[in-house]
Amino acid sequence: GQGGIKISGARRLVLAAITLLLVNPLLLWDVGFQLSFFATAGIFIVGPVLLAALRIAAQKLSTLRRGISAKSAIPPRLPGTGAIACSLGVFLTVLPLNARYFNCVAPIALISNIIVVPLASAALYLGLIAALAGILFLPAGLWLNSGTMVLLKALESSAGALARIPGGMMVLAAPDFLMTVSYYAILVCVLYALYRKIKPLPAEVVWRKHTPKRLLMAALAVSAVLVVRPVLAISKTKVVVVDVGQGCAALIQCSSGVTGLIDCGPVKSNGASIIANLLRHYGVRNLDFIMISHGHADHCGAMPALMDEFGIKKIILPSDYRQRPVLKQLANDAAALGISVLGAESGSVFGSGKARVEVLWPAETQYSGAAGDENSGSLTLRISDQGRTLLLPGDL
Repeated sequence: GQGGIKISGARRLVLAAITLLLVNPLLLWDVGFQLSFFATAGIFIVGPVLLAALRIAAQKLSTLRRGISAKSAIPPRLPGTGAIACSLGVFLTVLPLNARYFNCVAPIALISNIIVVPLASAALYLGLIAALAGILFLPAGLWLNSGTMVLLKALESSAGALARIPGGMMVLAAPDFLMTVSYYAILVCVLYALYRKIKPLPAEVVWRKHTPKRLLMAALAVSAVLVVRPVLAISKTKVVVVDVGQGCAALIQCSSGVTGLIDCGPVKSNGASIIANLLRHYGVRNLDFIMISHGHADHCGAMPALMDEFGIKKIILPSDYRQRPVLKQLANDAAALGISVLGAESGSVFGSGKARVEVLWPAETQYSGAAGDENSGSLTLRISDQGRTLLLPGDL
């Protein structure tokens, strides 16, 4: 029926997925495979249900004419509802995958697709026409291609402007397996409930008329569990040693909620992007501290890039950082950004309660001007929380 699910399209999608998986079962774990099929499912399955729901909502609103003239009543077919439903369907089906693999979602896509897709389609068709025309008469093809370039420039400008809208891109922590499965279970429950509202069951199975309500209640119950679960979970300190190639970096998430970095890796080997991706993976937007053990580039080279991208409350450096050119420059850059700079030496303690970072070394100023003294003057740290300790010796 009108606005119903296109079963044939859904069946073709399932058949294509099964065929590809029979040829190569490992595709099931391929990011491109997952995104492609879930996005297509959003178009073939989720989109039509949402479109029908939008049209029914519009029809109901159009009947509420108290105080509304017939001319201003909302039409049952609102312009652009098809594009909105399709875009929303894709957004909802790939949301957990985007969060898991890219640690971000783009709500602005709901609007941008309505603007960008027509431009991209027009550029594609005009480009094909220009290519065919160029085969027959080259000047005509070149002239048509100039129009294609105008469309592509408009596409690029529109995408850039939309990307700069505040809140258009949101950073999310990667959901775990249970969270992902629960999300899709909720989505299926809500969609089925909507579908049964759109296409009621026949009289012979009318006893199942309360199924949509039950499914919605189940979806709400699962949502409540997911909301409460992080609150009830026992907080534990997490230490992630980052593979940054030649260098060192460790992410510390204490049970008290304090999050920081011990060293931050090199500029080379994409150290900054590796750490930035890790922070996004855990949903970290702000760091309570970054502690730099010493001034070698493989331990602090990524610091400038991280200061530009993330909110940092303070950086902690060896107490003689003013005598070390690299660390002194880092301190000046941090101060210019309004970041607190603290010095640390043997006996310094940071943190409160059970979570503590203690500095064990250097016992006194070790810097004497020789490059090798950077290693011997590395901060040696003991991190303790909930009865467990971790020793980080820097390059000592």
